[in-house]
Amino acid sequence: MKKDFALNGMALNCSPRGNSAAIIYTDVLYDKKLSSIAKLIHCEITTYISHSIENYYPLSNKQIAETFGLSKTTVSAKISELIKAGYLKSETIQIKPFEDADYTIAERRLSW
Repeated sequence: MKKDFALNGMALNCSPRGNSAAIIYTDVLYDKKLSSIAKLIHCEITTYISHSIENYYPLSNKQIAETFGLSKTTVSAKISELIKAGYLKSETIQIKPFEDADYTIAERRLSW
């Protein structure tokens, strides 16, 4: 898994899917309220979505944490930071496994 990062937010290879490049949007890059880790996670998510046939990011916090060597708690906090800042949206897909059961979360989808 290659994780190359360029200076000044230029092309980054932050995708676990091979050699793809990404651009960090300038509004994200220069947002002083966002941490560097949040910007990197945003780059990962937007890169994935732009190279995918789906319009959302289906991977879990655990998968993001493993990709970047972070804890799941850190990833969760940074995704919340991006949602609060308006750079990401989160949709929860719930299922009801059987008639008398409570709904359970089947999937979380992140989009921009």
